[in-house]
Amino acid sequence: MSQPFEMLLSGITLGVGGFSCFLVAHKMCQQAFYIPLFMLLFALTLLSAGGVVFVGFEQHVFAYIAILAPCFLLLAPSLWLYANALVASTPWRFNGSDIKHYIPAMTSLVLSLAIVLAPNTLLQNMFFSDLDVAPGFLSIFISIAIMLVIGVWLLQTIGYLLSLAKLSHRYHRQLANVFCDLTHKKLKWLRVIVATMFINGTWALLAITDINFVLFEAVWGQLLCLLTIWGLGYFGLNQQPGFSLSIMKQRNKPTSIVPP
Repeated sequence: MSQPFEMLLSGITLGVGGFSCFLVAHKMCQQAFYIPLFMLLFALTLLSAGGVVFVGFEQHVFAYIAILAPCFLLLAPSLWLYANALVASTPWRFNGSDIKHYIPAMTSLVLSLAIVLAPNTLLQNMFFSDLDVAPGFLSIFISIAIMLVIGVWLLQTIGYLLSLAKLSHRYHRQLANVFCDLTHKKLKWLRVIVATMFINGTWALLAITDINFVLFEAVWGQLLCLLTIWGLGYFGLNQQPGFSLSIMKQRNKPTSIVPP
């Protein structure tokens, strides 16, 4: 497909993602369970900028490549924490123990820094040329780090998505034991998002192998990203934790007064 269409689709995705991030950030100040949703949407929005950057801002291509690793490694942990926040039986808070989920993303910043510091000629030969790259510290480090990031991202995504499937199944069983009316409490939309994230990951993994097939053109990746961001933004902004009603009842339950 033509580059203008890819750029248009990328621009629409950036607009939807940016507006969703703004709305979620506003709610995040009042309800902490929106924090991982914001991080998920923010990472997806940055990833969706590829069409605009590669077509309209070629001078910033290497800066965009530098942020890819942390953005990809933010996705699965953020989705996992957001799902945990929705099924929590007590008001969710971002605790220090939750930082461990973001250790791979934080570690990948070393790769981002290496790409930023590397000469443009080296990066051009590594990413966009068939010429042999002269072995050097930066070229070897970047190559090994990229392979490690891909491996960690693949294992991380599979692990978190399987855990999310188990969490969703357990949550819906608990709901049936607590509530008679499950309207607006079921997270079927989240299951669809999980499936979409899995498709996104599979597409990205096959796309980087440079398979010459029409479905692996960049425009299809942009379309998948747009659908994922729209689904997260629309349903995420309207979804409340499943046990929020029972939490409010516990808070409002009158305490017994012990006579003197």
